[in-house]
Amino acid sequence: MSLIEKQLGRVLSAKDLSEILGADEKTIRKYYQRLGGIRIGRHYKFFEKEVINAVQTWNEIHWTDKEEREEEERLLGQRLMIWTFQTLGLGSGPEREKMVLGSMIGYLCHLN
Repeated sequence: MSLIEKQLGRVLSAKDLSEILGADEKTIRKYYQRLGGIRIGRHYKFFEKEVINAVQTWNEIHWTDKEEREEEERLLGQRLMIWTFQTLGLGSGPEREKMVLGSMIGYLCHLN
């Protein structure tokens, strides 16, 4: 794992992020700066931790209900984990569920 990955998380493309967030890829590219992304020529790159920070900041500004905001952040973490396992082809069934659960617990601990 590189120093950049340790500090910023995995690198995601606009297509990757659109799949994770369930948004159109054009929308992701339009709002790339708000999502913590960078543009290099025609390419848009996003760093996992920057996306999480951007969503958390947006939620803090726009959501008054703390429980709803925390639920949205939890779901984002869950979608990131599921997308990762699908992308890496890390099996299915009970073993993957244990891995997802363990990763989600780590993510939730990071939020607190």
